Amino acid sequence: MSANDGSVLSFRPGEMIDVTRTLGIDTIPWPGAKDYTGLEHDYRGYVITSMRLTAHTGTHMDAPRHRFPDGPAVDEIGPRVLVSRAHVVDCGSSRVIGPGVLDGLDLEGRSVLFRTLASGFDRGEFRDDYPYLEAAAAVRLRDAGVALVGIDYLSVDAYDSDDAHDVLLGAGIVQVEDLDLGRVAPGEYILFCFPLRIGGCEASPVRAFLAPPAACC
Repeated sequence: MSANDGSVLSFRPGEMIDVTRTLGIDTIPWPGAKDYTGLEHDYRGYVITSMRLTAHTGTHMDAPRHRFPDGPAVDEIGPRVLVSRAHVVDCGSSRVIGPGVLDGLDLEGRSVLFRTLASGFDRGEFRDDYPYLEAAAAVRLRDAGVALVGIDYLSVDAYDSDDAHDVLLGAGIVQVEDLDLGRVAPGEYILFCFPLRIGGCEASPVRAFLAPPAACC
């Protein structure tokens, strides 16, 4: 398999780590958004589940159209972004994530996933004091030419800010929010992250996996 830089990726499927939140079990809605609901019923002997959710429910991908209506939608995101080399960066106890955590990393064409103290948050209710990227970190990611940026809570931005969204989505860099990184050690991985192919939509829930360091080439 080829990465977004044209190199070949080797991985062992049995060692992949699922970093997707389970819908319904640990889904936290953004304040003001509709709660996720799933209703199971019987139809002529078949189990059928009806769901109500926003495109930003659980682990999800924001396409540039989320912030810029004329930007690419989620169905226009290509495979060179959806399968990529990735860095998982441990941000420790920092609530404000600055550009310093990126020092020494080869960023061009890579995905960067931030594991923060939010990985330890209780999933019972929304918290507005979650860790976030400051604008300077978003600018550094943009200028370095990253492919994708991910984080382990519901937004890359502070609760009352749009700065990181504006910088990243304005540069065509997709975001994956509310990843489950609590069991993932910092380091290099291969990221597999696939949204639903929803025509013209600004976002989609995703299924995301990481191939562990030993599986990378």
